[in-house]
Amino acid sequence: MKSAASKRRDRGYILLPVAIAIALIAAIAFMSTRESSIEVSRSASEFDGEQLEYLAQAGLQHALYQASQSSCVNYALPPTSFGEHSYQASFDPDFGSPVNITASATLATGASRSLTREQVDITQPPINLLLQPDAAAGKDTGINQNYPSGNYGASGVLNLTNWWIGGVQPVLMQFDVSQIA
Repeated sequence: MKSAASKRRDRGYILLPVAIAIALIAAIAFMSTRESSIEVSRSASEFDGEQLEYLAQAGLQHALYQASQSSCVNYALPPTSFGEHSYQASFDPDFGSPVNITASATLATGASRSLTREQVDITQPPINLLLQPDAAAGKDTGINQNYPSGNYGASGVLNLTNWWIGGVQPVLMQFDVSQIA
């Protein structure tokens, strides 16, 4: 039969492996939690990077649009809100074409990023201009190859072809083009 001291000692040997197993499980749980938090932090950082990239791209596109709508001078894009974030752009030079554009994006968290595009051509939208001279301001005539010295400016008809001899008749027109810049 075992003595009381021997029984206590046997119980102690059983508790030691249990305590080691609990410590190992706790260490594994801690490491697993730590890896998860590092992964979450890395994912959040990657997400911020993607947001900054898209926000800066939006700033570049907005800057190009603004420049194309201007009169080829004073290109600028001041700080512009985009939800809780913002972007802005600068031009070098701030007129003409081509230009260098730098767009800066800033998240609400304070993270920021800049993108630069060099030698960007700025195109202006076409302008439709109707030049319709009246009888006093406009002058026209045709040249008849059979009668090159004839004066047809007073004629009420301006022929592009000479139907009676079957040829092309050059046409001359004069009007004010000072509206064209």
